[in-house]
Amino acid sequence: MALSLSEKQLEKRNKKDLLQLLLESMRSEEELQKQLAVLAAELKRTNQQMQMLLEKWNLAQAERFGRSSEEMNYDSQTYQQLELAVMYAQCFNEAEATI
Repeated sequence: MALSLSEKQLEKRNKKDLLQLLLESMRSEEELQKQLAVLAAELKRTNQQMQMLLEKWNLAQAERFGRSSEEMNYDSQTYQQLELAVMYAQCFNEAEATI
């Protein structure tokens, strides 16, 4: 528990009380330093986890929407369908086909 005293109140205290207040203050500061170290380590661990999740997210997005997802395997049937589609488009657009 933090005890705040004014200058006048401190002047009224004897040496023993002042030493006790100083020791309590030092113990309190040590406890706060330990808590700070624990929280800093927890924050570091959380940041590492967040970075790992962001990397996984980016990889998943790249796999889902990247160039590699647009690749198409051309087997003979698919190739024939593409040829037919091109021929159909040419027949349908006679003006461009005659030029």
